[in-house]
Amino acid sequence: MDLNDEQSYETCNPVGLAYSAEHLSDQFRVAWHDAGDIEIPEDYTDVDNIVFAGMGGSALAAYLLTSAAQSDFTVPNVIVRDYTLPSWVSDRTLVVLISFSGTTEETLACAAAARKAKAKVMVVASGGDLAAFAKKHKYPVYTFTPGDYALQPRYGLGFTTVGLMAMLSSAGLLNIDEAMIEKMITAMHDVVDTCSPDVELKHNPAKQVAEELQGRAVYVVAAEHLIANANVLSNQINETAKNFATFFALPELNHHLLEGLKYPESLKEDAIFVMIKSAHYNERIQARFDITADLLEDAGLTVVEYDALGKTRLDEMAEVLQWSCYVGWYTAVGQGECSGTIPTVVELKKRLAKI
Repeated sequence: MDLNDEQSYETCNPVGLAYSAEHLSDQFRVAWHDAGDIEIPEDYTDVDNIVFAGMGGSALAAYLLTSAAQSDFTVPNVIVRDYTLPSWVSDRTLVVLISFSGTTEETLACAAAARKAKAKVMVVASGGDLAAFAKKHKYPVYTFTPGDYALQPRYGLGFTTVGLMAMLSSAGLLNIDEAMIEKMITAMHDVVDTCSPDVELKHNPAKQVAEELQGRAVYVVAAEHLIANANVLSNQINETAKNFATFFALPELNHHLLEGLKYPESLKEDAIFVMIKSAHYNERIQARFDITADLLEDAGLTVVEYDALGKTRLDEMAEVLQWSCYVGWYTAVGQGECSGTIPTVVELKKRLAKI
């Protein structure tokens, strides 16, 4: 489909993504106020560490938060994307369980383990067994209603990410306030102004990147506070555009991947690297981005760049999240992938249910 034809976006609007993308910042505002009203027990402030447990798009909420706001946490934290919690989880640990559907089996297994370890527990979910678990045991739970805002988990990162922010802020474990949320929303609005469907390709940084990605194996590169955003973008491209995409972090990439670009020889035609740059990166990281891009191009590979422009790291996380929603959608539009559903993942779950 033609990315310059506005009709393409009406024809190819997988599961209401147009509405979800345009109103992503509304999720931020709703989640901040609704989750911020939840009463958090006083003893939740007195913990030694935090474990976030979630899978797929739900885990990305914790990844975005811990990548962009690590310096704002008052205690150490880790993310578990599995069935099992660390052996050191105890009554001095806060386990935060995140599941868009509330039915994710790995997260439910972690819920049972957290209960057994006598850990303090918070829950973020739209409902399901996980929300029922929280209510049964009287744990703080942010239960959101996705509605037209998010018909798929990957479109609901405003609810889950900012829901986490609000609850952890109320618990005194995260130094984020409403003014910071509003600045993030402003950064997102700036992206909508330049990346919405009615902005022509030649002026639209999301359409420009999406046009380059079609039919290519996509390798997203980021660093520091934006590495989780690279994960989000690769997931968006995987699920919405049905296109191979993965991500790498700098400087780690420099210590192995650069020597793996010679074979297969088809890589030069098939691969494209998306470099997400930021002036907030460490100066040495910024230098590595420029040199790495040059070396990739010297190897005959295609490189496209996106320069994040936020005033703070959190602003850039929100900005790139908004941009990624558009890039994933526009890549899907260009390739005529209009369903937005995830049939292969659904089939996997059906087969697992039989075991």
